[in-house]
Amino acid sequence: KAVLLLQHVHEIVPLNEGNIAVAVMDDLNGQSWISTTNRVEESLDRLQKFIRPTQDESGPRYRFATQEERLIYDDTEENESDPDWDDVVETLDEHLWERITQDLPLPESVPYGESGDE
Repeated sequence: KAVLLLQHVHEIVPLNEGNIAVAVMDDLNGQSWISTTNRVEESLDRLQKFIRPTQDESGPRYRFATQEERLIYDDTEENESDPDWDDVVETLDEHLWERITQDLPLPESVPYGESGDE
């Protein structure tokens, strides 16, 4: 709720962890502001599918995720719970292995055992 409320007054009160902590505290003399701020930050991290950090250093630190971002997170969660390992290996083969072998100082030929053949 605090995120939603602060979103509408962000010109006056920037949407950041500290301001959200103050908004959710019942008693400013109770639990410390910094521990509440830390709990708010942890909660926002868990809600990253819905509430995203912004890159704007001067304005609010958080915004609501777009529908496209939520769909990406849904796909990510699905892939993490049931990865397609064949697809992962194929992608690594296609995009990574060639670059790795280019950077490795592999010899062009190597003697084979005692025979001296290469």
